[in-house]
Amino acid sequence: MSPNHIVAIIGASGIGLAAARRIAGNRKIFLGARSQSTLNTARKILIDEGFEVVTHEIQISSLESVRTFATAAASHGIIDVVVHTSGVSPSTATSVEEVIQVDLLGTAYVIDAFLQYASEETSVICVSSSAAHMSFAWPQLNPDLQRHLALAPVNELLSHKDYQNFEYSGPQSKTLWAYRFAKYSNLLRVQGAAIAYGKKGARINSLSPGLTMTKMGRAECEGENGEGMKAMMESSPIRRAATPYDVANAIAFLAGSGSSYITGSDLKIDGGVVSSMRWETLKDGLPGDEVEASR
Repeated sequence: MSPNHIVAIIGASGIGLAAARRIAGNRKIFLGARSQSTLNTARKILIDEGFEVVTHEIQISSLESVRTFATAAASHGIIDVVVHTSGVSPSTATSVEEVIQVDLLGTAYVIDAFLQYASEETSVICVSSSAAHMSFAWPQLNPDLQRHLALAPVNELLSHKDYQNFEYSGPQSKTLWAYRFAKYSNLLRVQGAAIAYGKKGARINSLSPGLTMTKMGRAECEGENGEGMKAMMESSPIRRAATPYDVANAIAFLAGSGSSYITGSDLKIDGGVVSSMRWETLKDGLPGDEVEASR
């Protein structure tokens, strides 16, 4: 593979770092994160392991920053793979607005910004969450709003009347509701972008991990919901949390030629938790607000 082929990864720790190691090969890694300190740490790890790495700060909640990142990545060569892993969880976000800005709009910005640089066999992978699949636990979205979230221009994504007029009043936290909404919107956005990417010979998919032992996941397990999460893992079909490399292996599949007929799709890798919850076979049900959000 020529050195001018690029793997662009947003998120420089946890899943992002594992994905860089798993899929880069001899391609240049163009690595983005909000924190320069995080980037410096990841860069040293990867360079020490023999990878070629360029780092670039990115604020995922800023369309201008995301566009600048995409343009900078493309300036280094042909973009083979884009992996977007950056986000916030219900427990780390300070508000509903932050969840929507980062997890919903940020993903839409990435999808839009990289479209112009996609070429034959480019693969874009957006890491969502198993929370997106828990529609049985939160209000269903009507078809018109779903279509809007899939296809509307990014500057109009939050303008739909059903979104503006909605007020969540359920038993769980508002940030968790916003997280599920944002992650479900990611799936819709990926579906809606498949034709545009396909016209360039490229593919786009999402991937929905469950509880993953990243820094965020470990913090959740050590927090107030820790006992509930442990009970969930012990009762689930696989009986453990995911490692970042479990997720990176799935990313490698979606990035490679073995998935060449897959686009506009979502791959759920949650150890069977959602299926168990859906059919109420998970012993303790929903153990806490943030369980499925910790990736």
